[in-house]
Amino acid sequence: MSEGLFRIADLAFNRPLLIEHEAAAIAASVLLPRIGAETIVDLPADPQSVEASAFVGTPVYRADGRFAGYRMAGDGVAIVPMRGKLVNRGAYIGASSGLTSYEGMQAVFNAVRNDNQVRAVVIDEDSPGGQASGAFETADLVRQLNAEKPVVSFVNSLACSAAYLIGAAAGEIVLTPTASVGSIGVIFIHLDRSGEMAKAGVRPTIVHAGAGKPDGNPFEPLPEAVRADVQREVDGLYAEFVSAVASYRGSRLTEDRVRALGARVYRGRAAVEAGLADRVATLDDVVAQLSSPNRRPGGSQQKGSRMSATEKTEPGGDAGISQAEHNTAVTAARQEGQQAGLAEGRAQEKTRLKAIMTCDAAKPRQAAALALALETDVSAEQAASVLAATPEAGKSGLGQLMAGVTEADLGTGAAPQKPETNALAARMAKRFGKN
Repeated sequence: MSEGLFRIADLAFNRPLLIEHEAAAIAASVLLPRIGAETIVDLPADPQSVEASAFVGTPVYRADGRFAGYRMAGDGVAIVPMRGKLVNRGAYIGASSGLTSYEGMQAVFNAVRNDNQVRAVVIDEDSPGGQASGAFETADLVRQLNAEKPVVSFVNSLACSAAYLIGAAAGEIVLTPTASVGSIGVIFIHLDRSGEMAKAGVRPTIVHAGAGKPDGNPFEPLPEAVRADVQREVDGLYAEFVSAVASYRGSRLTEDRVRALGARVYRGRAAVEAGLADRVATLDDVVAQLSSPNRRPGGSQQKGSRMSATEKTEPGGDAGISQAEHNTAVTAARQEGQQAGLAEGRAQEKTRLKAIMTCDAAKPRQAAALALALETDVSAEQAASVLAATPEAGKSGLGQLMAGVTEADLGTGAAPQKPETNALAARMAKRFGKN
């Protein structure tokens, strides 16, 4: 049996976790059969998630040729993936094991902090949370980074518990319409295997020295006194969790509000309304915004002074516009540009059609001119040349009229083709019939 499984089990059980409860149950059902216990939860048929940013940006490599843990996109925007369950130690960065370590994340955050090519950071989150140990230190590092370079937590599709704590330390939390955030709580799982041991005819004997040494062991039920001690530890960690989130989120989430939300999970716009996130958008939108010339050069304000989403100013701080006003302006400008492009395209096509239908060569050849105008993309000048070489209507069948039209006549530079293979003539004959 793999020693690594027992190591992972040791990290998952009998210690406080900042992880979404369903993820904790799934972890238990994966581990228990492999360490000699029965499955207690059916594992859903959910394929392993993939990095949302895998197709965005260019990977950055270290001097030794290994992946540095982030990708570059837009104008100096580093995308740092954070997915899977979170553990304190280990070089797990986007590993196939489904684990990411705080130790590894801290190394990546320090790397982007020192990379002069990085002007802004996006944490691409898809994690249910994980260990408590290391989570707060990682969140504090994100906050420090955000003071120097703007950091955005982009959630696709999950940022719960410890993952939410880290995301809350960013200057802004953005999520997709179906992404979920929250689960601000602490869970402690104790496995009482005494019944299983008795059924197997095994009676363990525990010899110890020091009061409390065997507390929480899996070979006997959890005594009430020990349970009370565990509850105090969980409550203390929860208070620290609530305080940190409220400090990071500022006026949008007071401590009382965080406690009122409980460990529930909120999706999309409901998360924004609850104060757990700032807006709904796509990764492309976030990268484009951070790449804009007028973004702020540094991160948002620090603990205790973080402005609300409606008060935040964009880069430059002195601009005097709110985040909401900026987002509205960006959307309006994008829509205006799209409409202008469509209008210009319509005007150009209208000019082309008019030029073809009113040229001298088109007057006695209206059917052929109409076909050239509607069925092809040739320019007005090319159409006039084709029409001039085409017999006038009524002098021959349309199939014969267009028999001499070749790709060379259209100015493509291709070798002349046989009349019966000419695609344009075939379309025109089919459209207008043969005399």
